[in-house]
Amino acid sequence: MTPMERYGTDGDEDRESAIEAAALALQRGGLAVIPTDTVYGIAADAFDPAAVRALLAAKGRGREMPPPVLVSAATTLDALAVRVPGYARALVEEFWPGPLTLVCHQQTSLQWDLGETRGTVAVRMPDHALAREVLERTGPLAVSSANRTGMPAATDADQAEDVLGEVVDVIVDDGESPGGEASTIVDVTGGQGRVLRLGALSLEQLNEVLEPLGATLVLEGPDEPIPYLGGLAMLGGLVAAYLVARELPFLSTGAGEFVFRDAGVVIGAGALICAVGVLDDLFELDALTKLGGQLLAAGFLVAFGVQFYFFTVPGGEVFSLDAAQGALLTGFLVIATVNAVNFVDGLDGLAAGVVGIGALAFFLYCYQLTSINDTSRATTAALLTVALAGACAGFLPHNINPARLFMGDSGSMLIGLVLSAGAVTLTGQFNEVDLSQGSGSGGDASLVLLLPILLPVAILVVPLLDLVLAVVRRTRAGRSPFAPDKQHLHHRLLEIGHSQRRAVFIMWLWAGLVAFGTVLVSLYSGPVVVGGVVAGTLLTVAFTFLLPRLHRPGVEA
Repeated sequence: MTPMERYGTDGDEDRESAIEAAALALQRGGLAVIPTDTVYGIAADAFDPAAVRALLAAKGRGREMPPPVLVSAATTLDALAVRVPGYARALVEEFWPGPLTLVCHQQTSLQWDLGETRGTVAVRMPDHALAREVLERTGPLAVSSANRTGMPAATDADQAEDVLGEVVDVIVDDGESPGGEASTIVDVTGGQGRVLRLGALSLEQLNEVLEPLGATLVLEGPDEPIPYLGGLAMLGGLVAAYLVARELPFLSTGAGEFVFRDAGVVIGAGALICAVGVLDDLFELDALTKLGGQLLAAGFLVAFGVQFYFFTVPGGEVFSLDAAQGALLTGFLVIATVNAVNFVDGLDGLAAGVVGIGALAFFLYCYQLTSINDTSRATTAALLTVALAGACAGFLPHNINPARLFMGDSGSMLIGLVLSAGAVTLTGQFNEVDLSQGSGSGGDASLVLLLPILLPVAILVVPLLDLVLAVVRRTRAGRSPFAPDKQHLHHRLLEIGHSQRRAVFIMWLWAGLVAFGTVLVSLYSGPVVVGGVVAGTLLTVAFTFLLPRLHRPGVEA
């Protein structure tokens, strides 16, 4: 380890040198002591597991006491946390930057290891200009008070050096800390917020902000947890729809047995992947175990004949697939869609809304395709997609911000599998000739034939584009692709004036434009179709960029 260096901040040049040295040491995986608005803190890169372990060792604490994360801007909260309730956002608006730490549900996509967090993250934005400048250069930092566990927190650089001088790379000396008292910690993962530790902010100060919103905090005590296994309820809805459909005369005769066989296989695979999600929600499975569960569910589909058999390339040439090729293509599409939906599940109501819209669009495609070909309307794809749309619609009132029920990984993986597998069943129940006639009303034949592959991806194109842009943006800046930032699409929507609910609604609009636009263009042609797609695009753009100018949202309760 290199010798510790101490930097003062008396002049502008000294201050800049101190900030640069601290940021460089942290980016290289080292530890730094920096001033904050409460006490001095020992900091490490939150996305460097070795650095976080070194921080915990320096403190003399184990993984059961994970450090909080400091951020430079309030908008970064949505990059680190999900399902942030409205009362928590009111506290952020009032007390950030400041001595308030919020314990939230962490983003499931984050690749870090802060310790035994049990799916939560403690986040704070310090009211200290120098600390925020360091954070702006490094990104979120794991920061704990600069002391050994059980000892008083350091309020100046001398105290920090006495305790930690041998284990840190840089100490920034900015004089005595202005606060001298630790932050107040509030757990916002439940229906009612709980004060885990009183600090610079009193319970009365916090509740004074929340009482006009009809909310209050309590000191550490009984919690009202928000149910986290909404995927089980969605699975129950799909099973109920399947059982009701079996009793409908229209579906229970003739070709209906083929419909129900494949639908039963898809729901069985959905139950399997839902069980994997439940285990992940309860025990936080590692990525490889989770992928193994997804492969098992996809293999279940293929084993029972739910897979691609052919597809038609542009130009009309039919490309028949052998069993191995069909299995590989099916597995790829299903697993890609499952993980894409899991990625989308970051804002209340977003995943259920996007998938519900896509399912409804695919139901329209299935129905119109059979109508154009004058064949039986009873198809597995139509049954599964309309059931999925209904399950999502029933779930949304409980999941829209502020959420009263979360789908968890059990739900996000379930609806991703049913959406993609429902599309796959279409090629197993139509022959090449039937499908190739699907553009009989003047649509694009290539789109008709490729839609079972394209649509599950198309409805997720906006969030997937967000993911790709984030990876490119971070790698170009020399940062980890998994390091959070405040430039995601929903962050930008919040920054231009949308509330969280409206940001979700805007992303629903874009998903609907892509999904229904793709279906209409594939099945029909003519000025009416073109005009409808153009009008939908203009309306969506107007909602996205003009609505914030007309109405500035307040704090959502």
